[in-house]
Amino acid sequence: MKLHLQSVSILILLAVQPTLATAGIFSSCAGGSDTPRPAWVENPAYVIPDAYVATGMALDEGKNLQELRKLSENDAKQHLVEQIEVNIRSENRQGREVSGTAVQQFASSELLATADEELRGMKSQQWVDKDSCMVYTLMTVQVDAVEQAKKEKRSRQHFEQFKSLLAQGTDRAATPAAIQRRKFLEQARLELEGVDFAAIHETYARPVWTKKLADAQDGTSREATELQSRVAVLAINPDGMIGKAIVAKLQGQLAGEGAKNEVMISDCRNFQDCLAAAKARGYGALMLLRIDAKTENSGMGALKGILTLTKTAYDIIRDQARASASASAQVIGWGSADLGWDVAADKAMRALK
Repeated sequence: MKLHLQSVSILILLAVQPTLATAGIFSSCAGGSDTPRPAWVENPAYVIPDAYVATGMALDEGKNLQELRKLSENDAKQHLVEQIEVNIRSENRQGREVSGTAVQQFASSELLATADEELRGMKSQQWVDKDSCMVYTLMTVQVDAVEQAKKEKRSRQHFEQFKSLLAQGTDRAATPAAIQRRKFLEQARLELEGVDFAAIHETYARPVWTKKLADAQDGTSREATELQSRVAVLAINPDGMIGKAIVAKLQGQLAGEGAKNEVMISDCRNFQDCLAAAKARGYGALMLLRIDAKTENSGMGALKGILTLTKTAYDIIRDQARASASASAQVIGWGSADLGWDVAADKAMRALK
């Protein structure tokens, strides 16, 4: 009699507090589906015309039914993503291709968050096996809906990039060189071509942005054309013996020789560097002044300083040197501090003209 009572009490306890583990033993699962096993559970290759289809499953004795439903849903969603969004990585990460295996190596949260935009209109249904408590999830999304979502996403990306490039192409403070701003605007034009304004529901239509771009391009082109008629005046002081003030004065004197000459500030150290700098700014010509200085002992025991100026005119548009000339001047002093390099510079510059 005692053994019989213990057995009854155990049975009552199991009936009141079922768990997933005991549910499997007694073929009962609280919350199991009353409907027959669906075809999509029976057939792993279940197909719906013109739709992406994926199934997910979840069975974990440590989880309650609500948690299992969520796990099964995430499993189905991940499988759906792997079907239709292998290219999502190449779109979002500048064209980098990723295989299905590589996609699986990403955290599920990142994978799902990346695909959410493409999965709008997704439908799902679940079925719970009463015997095993296995939760099955079916997820579907129409092919047309996915393609439309991708189209909207690409258009938004093109539009945001267009606006960024348009801003760079009109910011003279950040990018003084008109030739560089013109490149930004040309890139903006290409981005604008990829925008479907009907897809992104932008407040202003294409003609508004097209005009903004055209106005910016016209202004920058006029600026670039005008700059091509100007001459960049640069000076280099290879050995560094001549002070910055004297270098700047000589550069200013050289710029004053022509109405279209402009002093250009650059840290170029040789002719090729200076030429590249002038080209990058959009100048049509370069006037380069090379300043060489050296010292040597004079016959009377004093120190002699020799300053040589070399002026080179270069036609950037035709990519050829036009003329070159040089002049030298000497100064005498009892030491380096006594050498009048400013006097030598004035003498050499007068001779150079």
